[in-house]
Amino acid sequence: MLLGTRRTTFEQALRSAVEQQPGVEILPGVAVKELIARSEGRVPHVTGVRLASGEALEGDLVVDASGRGTHARQWLAAIGARPCPEQHQEVGFSYLTRWYRLKDGAPAPEQLGPPGTQAPYGLFMAAPADRRTFCIMIGLSHEDPLRKRLFDPAIFDRVAAEEPLCAPWLKAGVGMTTPQPFANVHNGRRWLVDDEGPIVTGFLLVGDSATHTNPTLGRGTSLALAHAQELARTAHQAGADAYGYAAQFAAWTERNLGVWYESQSAIDAAASVRLRATFTGEPVPRAAYAARAIEALGVASATDQQIAGLLQRLIGVLMTLGEVLAQPGVAGQIEPLLENEGRQFPPCALTRQRFEELAMSE
Repeated sequence: MLLGTRRTTFEQALRSAVEQQPGVEILPGVAVKELIARSEGRVPHVTGVRLASGEALEGDLVVDASGRGTHARQWLAAIGARPCPEQHQEVGFSYLTRWYRLKDGAPAPEQLGPPGTQAPYGLFMAAPADRRTFCIMIGLSHEDPLRKRLFDPAIFDRVAAEEPLCAPWLKAGVGMTTPQPFANVHNGRRWLVDDEGPIVTGFLLVGDSATHTNPTLGRGTSLALAHAQELARTAHQAGADAYGYAAQFAAWTERNLGVWYESQSAIDAAASVRLRATFTGEPVPRAAYAARAIEALGVASATDQQIAGLLQRLIGVLMTLGEVLAQPGVAGQIEPLLENEGRQFPPCALTRQRFEELAMSE
């Protein structure tokens, strides 16, 4: 089951639950300036943080869950740790999202298959949220000369109204916001180990600080919660063997989150080339197997309830792609769809010519 909600609603509910936990103290508006560490064996051992105010907070274990914009690399360098290995992938496209509320008495449209569809030049998505709200998202290449035209709510709605996935939602709703940009879309991950082993002890990266992906598939919260659950299960081990625990937690992270990073990276690499080729004329190479397989599952899910359920489990981080394809009959059913030579499927009804007409008309 998927939970559709606005991020602000989810974060408010999560914070409320955290505040009710015994022993938890939240310090709103407080910023961390640096890590406090001591030399211990092979690598620095973190014992706390120093706030921007100069106050020191000591702890048995410091967890950085500050998101993709974490300052961990600079903090670690300042205490003499070896460089923090990182991987970064720009995806070459960005999103515009507009939020709507269902009209009084209007039911949410029935949605079969995945909530998104692709055209050679763009990505379209319609997703339900909480309290009868929903969003429509349009993703366009950085090379697209018309992408800024869609900042206009009237043009955004005009385009969305002719995309079959979005049209019934738009008809049922009333706009609540102007189209909001989500730029600087990228995939990234950081490791607190290198070829020599852990680079620090007493310090962990959790959630987006460690692994963050393009939010198209909505996996960020699921991955972060899985990471946090592993931390909760194992944090008591850090005191007995700080170095061993650092290595163990890093290995779990790579084994359990790395697979999702790799699949998202493959999908985005294929999408980026395909979108850009619309304007550059460059050849579109065959997409990586993971990207073609996930697209094929999306197509098959529209007519097959078993595959639709498996796709939901894949998106919800409950099954890996390999586990889904190993289910009886699945691989055979999507095999004909895997011979995609870089072309999106199924064909999008909103052609580029019509998109340009809609975007350019006043």
